[in-house]
Amino acid sequence: MTPDLERLRRFGLIVALVLISCAAAGVELDREAKFSLLGLPFIVRRPDLILLGLILASVYASVRFIYYGVMLMHSPQRRRADMFHQLHGYGGYGTRTGSIFFGPAKYETTPLTNDRDAVEKQLRQIVDAFPKVWKFRAKGHIEAQQFADDGGELHAAYSAQITIPFACRTAAFIEDIDYTMPIWLNMLALALSIATHWPSRP
Repeated sequence: MTPDLERLRRFGLIVALVLISCAAAGVELDREAKFSLLGLPFIVRRPDLILLGLILASVYASVRFIYYGVMLMHSPQRRRADMFHQLHGYGGYGTRTGSIFFGPAKYETTPLTNDRDAVEKQLRQIVDAFPKVWKFRAKGHIEAQQFADDGGELHAAYSAQITIPFACRTAAFIEDIDYTMPIWLNMLALALSIATHWPSRP
């Protein structure tokens, strides 16, 4: 059963922020820390294990998000890359295999097809995959080319020309960073907690 991805993401972010806060603030408990819960007194005889528990929770949260959020699900970056690799740079040949962020601004669908509805659907999916930024947005239009068969009868083949402004590609890159935050933020939290606490341990 696939877990709720948004809850999984929220759990990963909370664990990472708590661990970063504890590490950055240098939080340490007394050897036998005391606290009260529902009016009942408790004594923590191994407060160092609380940090260990947070570290384990951080590893658990990041690994689960990698598996369910990146490996099993189509992340925004993966979805855009799959569509992007069906295009070629306008006026060029062969499909693009490089980065969306560093690629050209103008693309064209390939190969030509006589199914205009399929080209319209592909164009709409690509345009919708990129965020709008102020007045900038991905846009495109369909072009038709006429070809004659062996009998001299004309047939139309269609392709779409698509323009993706740099601002939209930048916003997409920021969206990708935000989506993967439960992973890299937990990696940062783990590195910070190890650097902060491990050298000071007896």
